[in-house]
Amino acid sequence: MLESYTPDDTTLDAVARVSNQRLRGWRLIQEAAGSGSAVITSSDKLEEITRGDDAIRAVDMESYAFYHACLNTPVLPPDFACIKAVADHCNGEKDNTLHAACSLVSASIIKEIVTRRHCFEIKPK
Repeated sequence: MLESYTPDDTTLDAVARVSNQRLRGWRLIQEAAGSGSAVITSSDKLEEITRGDDAIRAVDMESYAFYHACLNTPVLPPDFACIKAVADHCNGEKDNTLHAACSLVSASIIKEIVTRRHCFEIKPK
């Protein structure tokens, strides 16, 4: 769906600025991610998780509550998707250095999907 995605220059400049020039570009990889309520801080734990499903290429804690809320709402369940950029590698050296830049990357991809790629179907009442 997003194989041909290329961020615009404004987004590239903003990401470079908030990352102190550490991220001057990125590549988009669409892969499965695992999600759970625990923070993963060791490569041993990460290996244990991915050993259970070798399709998992990332592990994320923050989206777990989002998934849970969408799946367990008492009203009409929404369509949902979670798009996140990887900000660290679960190796015990976690910090917040790239989180703002990764949030901009994720937002740019969501904007691309919502404004250019997805055909929304409006259902009559």
